[in-house]
This record gives sequence, C-alpha cells and structure tokens, in this order.
Amino acid sequence: MEDKINFTKFQKRTELLSVIALCFLFMYIVSNWSSIPARIPSHYDMNGVMITNRSSKSSLLLLPVISLAIYVLLTVVLFFPKTWNIPVKVTDENRARVYVVTRSMLCVLKLLTMLLFISITVSLVKMREPWISFFIILFGGFFGVLGGFTVKIIKTSKPVDILD
Repeated sequence: MEDKINFTKFQKRTELLSVIALCFLFMYIVSNWSSIPARIPSHYDMNGVMITNRSSKSSLLLLPVISLAIYVLLTVVLFFPKTWNIPVKVTDENRARVYVVTRSMLCVLKLLTMLLFISITVSLVKMREPWISFFIILFGGFFGVLGGFTVKIIKTSKPVDILD
C-alpha cells in the first residue's frame, strides 16, 4: 500500500528556501563575474589561512553546477521513499509518519547543502579566508539534523497508543 503523502508547510517552506539559495548562488557568480580576478584561491592550508593553490576563475562555475546536480538528485529522491535508508522497519501503520519526518530531514539537509555551497562561493569570490568557525557550525548542523531527525524517526515509528 503506497499512499501519496503531501508535503507539509514546513517542507514547502524549506524547499522554497533551497530554491532561493540555489538561484542566489547562480546570480551571485553572474553578477560578480567581471570583478573576479583571473586566478582565485582554490586550496588553503589546514588552518584555512594560507593559500596553497590557485585556479582559473572559471573553476567557480563548478560550484553552482555541482549544487544544482545535488539539488536535482535530492529532489528526485524525495519522490521515491522506497529508496530511502530509514533506520526503522516501515509498516503500513507507521509509513505516513515515518515518511513525513524523513522527507523533512531530507529537505533540511538539502537547504544546508545549498548554504554550504553559497558560503564556499562567497568566500572564493571575495578572496577571503574561509570562515572556519562557520564551516564547523554548518557541519555541526548537518550532524545535528541527522541525529535529531533519526531520533524523531525512531520515536515516530513506534505504534500510537490511543489511550495515551
């Protein structure tokens, strides 16, 4: 039994923010293209301070292309719940609840991914050192989302007791 489960308001808003972030990424590169130097930093040392390699500014075009590919892939995956690796047994009773929570997690992860690509792009275009603290916070966000939603999926999968 495979019922269509509609997107929640939260999921729709998160999707909209992801699309806005993706569009911003493309527009940011296009609007700043003429001011970007011919060679840009492409690698930093372990501390994120010293530039250890430079590349052509055309290498910046890979970032929005990769982010678009990730966006499309994750969007397609959202519509095929049977492909999701869910940490609980999905039954007819819990399917709708588990799928809604899992889809919310995927929507948030997609948004965080778009924000990661924006931060990398802005850092490269502005020729500034990457803000290591921000990346730590962002990756902490990824793991926090994964952990928090995994716990919620496990709790959601348990049978609902009408008397509680």
